[in-house]
Amino acid sequence: MKEGFYTVILVVDDEEDIAEELSDLLQSTGRDVMYRTSALSALDLAKKHSFDLVITDMRMPEMDGTELIRKISGISCHSKTPVFIVISGHLGAEDDLSHLHDIPYHLVPKPVDLDILFSQIEAAEQVRDL
Repeated sequence: MKEGFYTVILVVDDEEDIAEELSDLLQSTGRDVMYRTSALSALDLAKKHSFDLVITDMRMPEMDGTELIRKISGISCHSKTPVFIVISGHLGAEDDLSHLHDIPYHLVPKPVDLDILFSQIEAAEQVRDL
């Protein structure tokens, strides 16, 4: 990761303990992180802040990860679309995400293997750095 490359990472998971633990872990690596436990709250935050990376759960009560990705990507006040990492235990998640052709995303299966997650974060950072 380049020093200071990401200004803010958004973590979205309806399970607060997961969102908070992941945020704390990412912050311990020097990244700036905000988290939300609601897709609607995350969308409101994304309207006010620009994110380089959004890590979201796939299955949430108010709105699923796919819809959240589409809505955040459609916010026109930001100059760039963030890279998305979708965390899912759902076997059909890849099919659910397949229509997001122009939106960069990575899929990480649950239970989350932190080595895989950090590998995807670093890959996303490299893509954004080109």
